[in-house]
Amino acid sequence: MKRLILLTAMFKILAAQVTTIDSGSPTDSNFTGGAAFGFAGPVIGTTDLTMRSGNSVYDIPCDNDWPYIISFEFFEPVVTGVGQRVFNVRVNNQIVLDHLDVFKEAGGKNKAIHRSVIVLGADEHLVIQFEAITRTPIISSISFKQLFQTGAK
Repeated sequence: MKRLILLTAMFKILAAQVTTIDSGSPTDSNFTGGAAFGFAGPVIGTTDLTMRSGNSVYDIPCDNDWPYIISFEFFEPVVTGVGQRVFNVRVNNQIVLDHLDVFKEAGGKNKAIHRSVIVLGADEHLVIQFEAITRTPIISSISFKQLFQTGAK
């Protein structure tokens, strides 16, 4: 019986729908602030060549007190050195990526990096903020999914 319960729980985790916001594209949604940009490429590690740049906020409706996994994709298209663009990412006012330097973590420009965090929905929202420390923040895409389908908690 324990195996059946475990397999059922695993299926419900895997079956949750993934939603992706292609930042800076014509389908970009749920944001305020920042500006959209597209690049000719190539960018190593992604085919997504759009981004939102600037202090911006995404406000995504969600279920309260449910765990969500949020995956971010970044690439640095402009700066040429470590420390030239550094920013924080907050979810529901908690810093989840602190002093992110995409150039440093990717080992150069035009190379994608991916970071994922697990958070709880609060007040029926996932509020994702990109805050400048040095130069403007950038984001290429945001994917999120509820870790459990409704009713599986």
